[in-house]
Amino acid sequence: MNEFDPATESTPTSPAGSPTLGERISDVIVAPVRAMTATAERPMWWAPALLVFVVMFLYTALNAHLLMPAQTEMQLENAPAGQVEMLEEQLELFRDPPIWLRILSGLGAGFGVTILGGLVFALITHMFLKLSEGEGRLGQSVGVVFWAGLIAYGLKPIISWVILLATGSVHAAGLTVASLLPDPDPGSVTYVLASMFGDPFVWWMIGVVAIGMAIAHRMTFGRATTVVVATYLLLSAILVGFTLVGQAVSGA
Repeated sequence: MNEFDPATESTPTSPAGSPTLGERISDVIVAPVRAMTATAERPMWWAPALLVFVVMFLYTALNAHLLMPAQTEMQLENAPAGQVEMLEEQLELFRDPPIWLRILSGLGAGFGVTILGGLVFALITHMFLKLSEGEGRLGQSVGVVFWAGLIAYGLKPIISWVILLATGSVHAAGLTVASLLPDPDPGSVTYVLASMFGDPFVWWMIGVVAIGMAIAHRMTFGRATTVVVATYLLLSAILVGFTLVGQAVSGA
């Protein structure tokens, strides 16, 4: 088999046999070329999508009593006077969230990641790849994004969970550049940018997506990387813009 080599921008041929579900999950992390070649042959996007949803749901729902108060406390430290009372009321509720709030927050995290971080990203990336003369099918693009998403939305939450249990620090468990800020202000531009663009797991995922798209769309690694990274930066910039505008309006 000809190995996929980003340096020479060559595309691998299909391997013999088909990996099991467990093998493909591990291959995404340790052998992304093999995993993405298998994905191009059999996308099976529903499997990683379900895994991502379950992991994000459990992580958020079971840790809501830690995650939600920590975020609210950071907001309180820098909140305008008009928002203090509302945030204090939320903080009391979040310290011991009822089961319905845990479920609701878990569902929000699960659907948010699978729809925005997975499906929407895959659809827009696929559109741009087709405009760049890509040959892949939509199902292949969706499969590539969801399988690669196991890194940022499967592996990362598990590692974060371990750190959260060991230290009790939501800030440290964030695993982004924002986690290194000594006095975090969730309403600041610095914090938003560090959270959005400073996640090594997301960039790892983006790299695997680029490999997968090059294989599925039969194009060079360089062109696939350009399209994937540009799409991610565009969507992230839009989200950052909406976040900052929302914070400015709420703080007015």
